[in-house]
Amino acid sequence: MFKASKIIIIVGLILIAAGAYGLYQAYSAEAAGGAATGWAGIILGTLTTLYGFGKQASDRMSDPENAAVGQGQAEIRALIQSMGMVAVADKKVRDAEITTIAEIHEQMLGLKISKEEVREILSEFSSTFDVEARLERDLPLISPAMRRNIIQCCHLVMVSDLEVVLSEESRIYRIGESLGFSRTEVDDLISAIST
Repeated sequence: MFKASKIIIIVGLILIAAGAYGLYQAYSAEAAGGAATGWAGIILGTLTTLYGFGKQASDRMSDPENAAVGQGQAEIRALIQSMGMVAVADKKVRDAEITTIAEIHEQMLGLKISKEEVREILSEFSSTFDVEARLERDLPLISPAMRRNIIQCCHLVMVSDLEVVLSEESRIYRIGESLGFSRTEVDDLISAIST
């Protein structure tokens, strides 16, 4: 089935072809009026074709499948950034935390990521990086199930080095609040994976 944008593009191309043919015929017959009509057809056809391409691009951007891709990207970004901020919260990133982030990445995305790549990602987090603000901004794109997963994965990163540090724990609570959870709900999500 043809979409409106494709029909518009086809009409534009027909106008360009007809204008070019009319222009050719008018120049052959030395008819100024015909040449002007030919040029008008070419210009109108070009504008129509450009409008069709613009409409096609606009239709793609508003396509629900593209919205799903945007949601998936927002969820993955939220997960990686949240785990990363928990790992760097105590200013010491340990190998166990890096391994845990790499394993969670592979488990959830099916893509292997090296420890060096994880270290590189974590090195990009500065003290001014505000993961909570980003989570609040992207909250409508993050599903309830992924919100729970983010908290639980952050907890796994925190306990992976067998050392619970107050700064990491505080970061998890702030992330939880940004995701719409109360402290009690965060505790419940953590206890659900601890048992």
